[in-house]
Amino acid sequence: MSVTFKHVNFTYSPRSPFEYEALRDINLLMEGHHFSAIVGHTGSGKSTLVQLINALLLPSTGIVAVDDELIVSNKKYLKKLKKTIDKPKKHSEEDIILAKQLLAFSENKKTFAVKSLRKKVGMVFQFPEYQLFEETVEKDVAFGPRNFGVNKIDAIKLGHAALAKVGLDESYYDRSPFELSGGERRRVAIAGILAIEPDLLILDEPTAGLDPLGAKAMMELFNEIYEAGTSIILVTHDMDIVLRHASNVIVMDKGQIVKESNPIALFGEDTEQYSLESPVLFEVSKTLIKAGYDIEITKIQNENDLAKAISLGRKR
Repeated sequence: MSVTFKHVNFTYSPRSPFEYEALRDINLLMEGHHFSAIVGHTGSGKSTLVQLINALLLPSTGIVAVDDELIVSNKKYLKKLKKTIDKPKKHSEEDIILAKQLLAFSENKKTFAVKSLRKKVGMVFQFPEYQLFEETVEKDVAFGPRNFGVNKIDAIKLGHAALAKVGLDESYYDRSPFELSGGERRRVAIAGILAIEPDLLILDEPTAGLDPLGAKAMMELFNEIYEAGTSIILVTHDMDIVLRHASNVIVMDKGQIVKESNPIALFGEDTEQYSLESPVLFEVSKTLIKAGYDIEITKIQNENDLAKAISLGRKR
């Protein structure tokens, strides 16, 4: 699956006293099987960006494409671009060039249909357990497939398989989701997304409100989902999670993409320039290096890597 942003801008409450430009000229390509992290300080545009991918928000201008499905501001957007080219005297040279680029990109693609798009792209919000509403776990998890036209029996089978993926067995099927612990409710909510079998799973601060052990277990679950073939886009403030799990990182600041990198290369830089904290593992490694240990920091991605480096390293 590929996700492409072409000159995307997004403004909240346009032409009002509350107008706010959240994204500015976003150009991005994510393709193949990937575990991508989107990071940046609060208000940098991370959540806005990912909500465009499954059309919870529509771009103000520009195009988002998920495979061959185009997400645009409205049905007339492409016609408006064509008019820009057809009437060059009324538009700047810059607008004409941009319109030609966007129309060329849109060739052989179709405007998205909500159902087909959201079948491909599942989204787990912060505190997804608040979205539970059915009287039993089984019904709640089967709701998504049923909504996409799957018959009741097959929807329940998909729900059972999804519950097994998140570590909940048949003893949970007939229980009310509201009687479960917070961590169990979150797993049920995630199973409801997995039951529709998306190709891409978007996680917006999935460990929010969890203690360290709960967060570790949750990320291990998502890593298993990734290794089973589902691509993941993760929005998080936790740089240790990024270091451990992400294959690539997109850094945002003031509504723009300011850096694309892999985690080790990113954290090897001065991350303060991006208003990012350095992962704890990197801080510990740097302290040990200052103390004289011969540690190759670019090979540190988890506690086991650090322990191995210490055992093999020597004090200078």
